[in-house]
Amino acid sequence: MLCARDATLNTYRRNTLLDTVRGAALCGIVFINAAYYSAPTSVPGELSNVESLVSHAWSLLFAGKFFTLFSFLFGAGLQIFLARSQLRHERFFFRYLRRACGLYALGTLHSLVWPSDIIVGYVTISLLIMWLYLVSLNQLKLTLVGLFTASVSVTLLPADSGLFGFVAGTAYKVLPFVAGMYVARINGFEYLAAQGRRLAKYWVIPGVVIVGFVAGYVGWIMSGATASQANAYINLTGYPMAVCYFLVLACMGAIF
Repeated sequence: MLCARDATLNTYRRNTLLDTVRGAALCGIVFINAAYYSAPTSVPGELSNVESLVSHAWSLLFAGKFFTLFSFLFGAGLQIFLARSQLRHERFFFRYLRRACGLYALGTLHSLVWPSDIIVGYVTISLLIMWLYLVSLNQLKLTLVGLFTASVSVTLLPADSGLFGFVAGTAYKVLPFVAGMYVARINGFEYLAAQGRRLAKYWVIPGVVIVGFVAGYVGWIMSGATASQANAYINLTGYPMAVCYFLVLACMGAIF
């Protein structure tokens, strides 16, 4: 019988930090969907007017960031769910497969009325990565490094990169899920929640990083970057900015 997965032992107590950040991520997703379906935006070639400026700001600050954050929390929730099931001496994989089938059916029905449904995609990815619960912490870390390397490469590849582009693109989508599993595995969320107000004063650090990314983007555009180059910058900084958003939200949650 498997032992409890590494540091994920204290999983019976509900982590309010996870709930706080998950709620913020869901609110962000609602905002993104509302903006996208009311007036879809794209990254224009240059800052020529107010509408162009808003489009740049929307793409850099919001597009993809909250979906990434929610994917990260989904992976963490998967890790915690499996750990809790194992600690209760339940057939944890079978229990999750049963839930996954229910979610998949729900997502399929939802896609009939909402073509952009993400439930099916989330369930599919979770079925691909749930087996990482069985590997050691070092193996999970190596998997994370490999996914990160492939994810960086996909942001620099041309659109018609064939099989390699498909593999790298898949790694880019899977990365935040596995990162969430890893952080939950090492009890990272419990650590942040326990430190509380002591860490809250450091919210300015990720805030400064976000400002730095914005400044870099403005400088990149002002230097004459094309639309494809601007998109590459947004893709390359997307996950780091999502991490900064998570840290800011975690600090704000500890304060309030």
